[in-house]
Amino acid sequence: MSMIIGETHQDCVNYADTIDFLEAEITRELREANCDLATAAPESVRSINLNVGKVIKEYEAYIDRIIIENPYFLKEIKEIRDSKQFWVNWRKEQLKPYLEGFDGIDS
Repeated sequence: MSMIIGETHQDCVNYADTIDFLEAEITRELREANCDLATAAPESVRSINLNVGKVIKEYEAYIDRIIIENPYFLKEIKEIRDSKQFWVNWRKEQLKPYLEGFDGIDS
């Protein structure tokens, strides 16, 4: 995740840091599961799903903040939207099949 060049507003820095942290957590959890969700513990799948949901929400909040700060950062907004869409697609294509049957899981 890259932060907007020249953007000094602390809120935007915080969004970028949070997104980086959550993406690192997802990576760590996937490595612990040997990148095989089919054999991963249900708790791991739930945790990954929870963190993916948090990443998506952070991207949405980051985009909203950038639009407020400077709506002319079109290239950066598109880049961040593309990053958010990656996680939306990944969740739908890679994670959702392993969430079926879990009670209370928002997929």
